[in-house]
Amino acid sequence: MLAGSALWIDHSHAFAFRKRVRHIAAPVGPQLLMSEYWPPAIACNFIDTFDGSLCCQADDFSRLATANVLSADPKTHTYPILGEIITPGSKILYLKVLQSQLALVIVKNKEIENEHNSSSSFLSKNKKSTEGSATQGAKFACVLVNLASAESPEIVSNTGLPAYSQLTAFATNTIKNRPIICIAGIDFDEKNRVSFYGFKNKGKLHLISSFVLSNPVKKLSFGDQTLLVLQDTTDCQVSVIDVSNLNNPHFLRTVKLPGSITEMASYGNVHTWSTSQDSDCTISVGDIRAFPQAYSKQKLDASFSIDSLAINNKYILALGNNDEENVVMPIVIDKNYTLYKQKPVSLTGYMEASVTPSKIIFGKDCAFISSGWAGVQVLKVDHSGKWSASTCFTQQKLPIAGCVAWSNYLLMAAGDLRLYDINNPKQAKLLSTIELPATIKMVAAAGSYVLCLDKSGLSLRKIDNPKKVLATLKINAEKLSFDKENHKAYLIQSEKQPATKKKTGNTTKLVELNVYNDSIEIAKTFSIIEDSYCSSADEGHVVIGNLDGLAIYKPEEENKLVCQRPLKDLAWREIILSKGNIFATAIDQNVNGFFLTMSFDGQDINVLSTTKIPHDVVAVRISNNIAYTVGQDSEGRSLLTTIDISNMTKPVIISSKPAIESASTIAVDKNLAIVAGQGFQIFAE
Repeated sequence: MLAGSALWIDHSHAFAFRKRVRHIAAPVGPQLLMSEYWPPAIACNFIDTFDGSLCCQADDFSRLATANVLSADPKTHTYPILGEIITPGSKILYLKVLQSQLALVIVKNKEIENEHNSSSSFLSKNKKSTEGSATQGAKFACVLVNLASAESPEIVSNTGLPAYSQLTAFATNTIKNRPIICIAGIDFDEKNRVSFYGFKNKGKLHLISSFVLSNPVKKLSFGDQTLLVLQDTTDCQVSVIDVSNLNNPHFLRTVKLPGSITEMASYGNVHTWSTSQDSDCTISVGDIRAFPQAYSKQKLDASFSIDSLAINNKYILALGNNDEENVVMPIVIDKNYTLYKQKPVSLTGYMEASVTPSKIIFGKDCAFISSGWAGVQVLKVDHSGKWSASTCFTQQKLPIAGCVAWSNYLLMAAGDLRLYDINNPKQAKLLSTIELPATIKMVAAAGSYVLCLDKSGLSLRKIDNPKKVLATLKINAEKLSFDKENHKAYLIQSEKQPATKKKTGNTTKLVELNVYNDSIEIAKTFSIIEDSYCSSADEGHVVIGNLDGLAIYKPEEENKLVCQRPLKDLAWREIILSKGNIFATAIDQNVNGFFLTMSFDGQDINVLSTTKIPHDVVAVRISNNIAYTVGQDSEGRSLLTTIDISNMTKPVIISSKPAIESASTIAVDKNLAIVAGQGFQIFAE
């Protein structure tokens, strides 16, 4: 996204396109000149393997893809997507491949949030879905996807899970050549229920049996004849259940362990689990039927924090961090089930701080780590059994992360840089595509230059010649803003608290940078309000936002905190500070979008107006007396909303129009507004 100061539109020719139309009322709001759509990318939030080492991956938003990660281009590090499909539901909760070619996907129905007796149904967007597969009145559903043809994944069935109001844990296993699913959650009688499901003809899910526990379920681990249920209690309590007869599960015992279990995984009847006690982290392995007895244990460094475990017949892979970096700890399992640590493997692309579900799985002589928009980190093992990390591979067709417009040029930034000539805005012409070593997080215009922030740091380029890198700075930061008056850039850094300390908030710092045409230099770094994640800079002031409100700093005056304004009911999306005015977008707890106008008199922030917007306002740009905002409405449709702000105390919504899918950023230049997401659109006033 563009951060920092606004770009201003010249409206001298704003109505040039309307003069050609006679006797017809002028349309309201900006008019679409052109649209270029890119097929949607699928973030790797969930991953599993099939047919050897092909991957099935899915994101949070009901999209699933098949991919050949191991055939990634060695130069671009992008891997080919073989096939794509949209599964019913608004959110994917679980993905597992059963018997090599059948993907199990648990989804949350977007049409049923709170009503148990709703008559709404799952509606698949895939035309190949089995007729009559939709299930009415269920908040959650199990969708089966046939992966026999990797190029054409096909929905086989869609079965509701009507008993549950909330799902908390999942596990699968194959028993007597039958795939079995175990699901835990809270039913509509507010009981903690665990259920076993099998499959009938045509992939229809059917209930085998269920039982109720006194405590909520946190994790499940499924062996051939044994189920382990980790309950969500103040102490570490695990129930061991005999499931040799699925129609009649039999409780064997409930054990309480010192410390806490952080992760669990099984391979057949071999079970591994990680425990944390007195800041010590221990990996154990044993027969699941004899739990908690262990064949062997291996103590890890005290600072090691585990995110995910994977196990096969030779290795345990522990994904986590050691307070310094993201690593995988390979542990060898010998024929006597004795554990031996290997050297930790540093990761190049895993996003530990991501909110996406982290997971590590085994392939054939390799392992895959899902990492959201960062893609897939691949680990390989050599003939001697030593593990190493290769490049983090990224999926194709990432949506645009940021765009800038200058002169007749439009620069799009995502997994690559794309430069367009928009001299004729009805037919934008692609001039060049620049491959990048890392996906860009944010961009900020600096006159005819552009600053690009990625995971490795900051780079400076000319907008009309982005291939040439003029300056770089290695630094880890989350947000970028630029003060065009003082030619300074500002980065927000969040410092993770050690795992042994109780978190009361992340330490946050603001880094001031001097930006020249051939260098970027750090001027100063100082602490700001905790958990800041939004910023804008103008005329020597920097406005910072966090969940508690806004703060304004003047770095030139001994890092002075000028003022703070509490606004605790809103989460900021984007802020623009310009000439003493503050324009901001935010959402409330129900994801309703708002546009705020504020004034800054050098001492205090005054809220002038709060306007509800018909979408979740992910971005905003200002041009003269018009504010442009984009976001998604409650149905997931992207909208461009324009607002008249000639009266800052009473903004007026002019129009809301459909926009490109996944619209997330805007650029404005002259009389044009460019909306970017899964492609881009050019509008004219």
